[in-house]
Amino acid sequence: MNARPFVKICGLTCLEDAQAAQRAGADAVGINLWPGSRRFVPPGARAWLRELPPALLRLAVMVDPSPAEAEATLREPWCDGLQFHGAETPGFCAAWRAAGFRVWKAVRVRDEGSLAEAVAYPPDLPLVLDAFDPAAPGGTGRLAPWDLAARFVAAHPGRRVVLAGGLTPENVSAGARAVRPWGVDVAGGVEEAGTLPSRKNADRMRAFIAAAQDFMK
Repeated sequence: MNARPFVKICGLTCLEDAQAAQRAGADAVGINLWPGSRRFVPPGARAWLRELPPALLRLAVMVDPSPAEAEATLREPWCDGLQFHGAETPGFCAAWRAAGFRVWKAVRVRDEGSLAEAVAYPPDLPLVLDAFDPAAPGGTGRLAPWDLAARFVAAHPGRRVVLAGGLTPENVSAGARAVRPWGVDVAGGVEEAGTLPSRKNADRMRAFIAAAQDFMK
């Protein structure tokens, strides 16, 4: 277990929010490139990402991209790596990892079978355990099944597991204590309600990160 959980704030849509996340202590930010998301950042609106400090990991969140789409994204000057959030196969992910790129893989946990399939992904890929929703690939606000996630972490202590799905400043400490993940990931739980595109709340980001660290005390 690391000294504190790695913290990723996902679904950033502007420089102000990303800078607030960095000041709050986030280790990484996720930029949603899936057009079906209310957090989608279109190609012409990504210049601000170049202004973020190199210490803040910038992950492009993609859903079932083609090899050409993934390659084009990796060529963007702001992109530090890819987080695949669709039905990408272990082989697809392994090919990018073998080419030297940083890759994360989200797994929508519906049952034990979901986690049995997750073992097939390369062991050095961080696995984001998210809630299953048949209508959306992620960002739904649903809680992931903590009991299943905890058993997966216990069974695979060498894997970097990131707990996601419905986390908030109010429940992240309990989730981290129950699952003991390598990291935690939040989107809607730190947002300003009703904003479009989605905007983050700086106070809630600070509270989330403080609470995520609290269970280690």
